[in-house]
Amino acid sequence: WTRNSARLTFASYGERGTMSVAAAGDETAGDRGLDSLFEKHGERVRVLLQALSGDGHAVGEGTPYDEIWALRFVLSHPEDAEAARNAAETLRWRAENKDMLAAAARGERLKRFESIEPLVVAQYHGETSTGAPLYIIRAGISNTMALTNTHTHEQMVEFMMYRKELGFLLCDAITRKTNKLTKLVTVNDLSHVSLLAGTDKRFTAVLGAVSKLSETLYPQLLDRAVLINAPYIFGAIWSIIKGLMSAKTRAKVAVCGSSDTRKGDIGKCPFAKLINLETVPSFLGGGCRCAGGCVRGVSNEQTVMVGMSNPEDGLTPATIAARD
Repeated sequence: WTRNSARLTFASYGERGTMSVAAAGDETAGDRGLDSLFEKHGERVRVLLQALSGDGHAVGEGTPYDEIWALRFVLSHPEDAEAARNAAETLRWRAENKDMLAAAARGERLKRFESIEPLVVAQYHGETSTGAPLYIIRAGISNTMALTNTHTHEQMVEFMMYRKELGFLLCDAITRKTNKLTKLVTVNDLSHVSLLAGTDKRFTAVLGAVSKLSETLYPQLLDRAVLINAPYIFGAIWSIIKGLMSAKTRAKVAVCGSSDTRKGDIGKCPFAKLINLETVPSFLGGGCRCAGGCVRGVSNEQTVMVGMSNPEDGLTPATIAARD
């Protein structure tokens, strides 16, 4: 974020007053230039890479795990031992999931995710005013019930971590091009969210697992999680979901005051001042109307849940294993 934009505020859910654009405790608030960050943290980055190399990990110049990659761990963990522990765990996870990560790097859609993708209306689309990517989620029309009825916990977590890797690749590329540490912003459109769908224990368990993994494997990746078009039942849903997040992640969650960006003026939301509105889908008050829909090929005008066999009676197709 630029210094000027950092003066803007979001409403913080559950708190009175305002919250600055940089989340509380953000180590990079104010200046994200790599030169200044390395001037301040360069010695710790060197120590981290030395420790990892000494343990037999292939890191450093000429590998994907160089000083820019290591910087994110140093920024997230004030203690060297903690940074080294999390970085080593990340390298082990990446080795275990190398085929999936290689597919992400090639921009390849994996066959095992083909049955998940139509039920999760989410995609990287648009950018902030500083060029950071947006990950837009249409929670209200994503079919989490059908998703959890037809896929295992492990399958859903793997899919979401694959999506995290796509975001990391985008941010890493922009960071290296601009010489500024780039983080992504998620925008969760809560229009049409129901209490039933929003509190599915199986799906909230998936979200909790993904949040925990992401904090370890992708430090300094999430800038802000913006919740927009929050319904009146949001308080009940949030009380369940927030318990699955760490304090650090919860501090990054912000709620935009706009209740319906289809009808209201998105310009009244501070979030709008931080993004390139021309790149944002029309259902969020932006100017983008992609042919066939901006997110996962779902029409910008759609208001019913995807994967419904009969939108009028709300029945959803599901394959449930037979029981003895």
